[in-house]
Amino acid sequence: MVSQAFVAWAADLAGVQPAGVYGPQPPTAGQLSELAAKKPRLILDNSAMPGGDALANVGATRVVIDNFPGDGFDLLAMYRANADAIIVSNVG
Repeated sequence: MVSQAFVAWAADLAGVQPAGVYGPQPPTAGQLSELAAKKPRLILDNSAMPGGDALANVGATRVVIDNFPGDGFDLLAMYRANADAIIVSNVG
């Protein structure tokens, strides 16, 4: 699994340690090559600053993670939605 820097905390929700982290700036070609070489099955991408779509060719499942609550400012709902997105990804 690889993750955008600001949502790496969500790896705990998945029960894994990231094999690689990118960002907060968009990944460079060199970083993309390094991350792809890790053959991730899951990419945790940040909804506010996505960059994981650049890894689309590795065949990993991309899950978009929110790192801040929505209009209702419900932090628990944000965590539940992120956990549900990881579960629905069916990677594991």
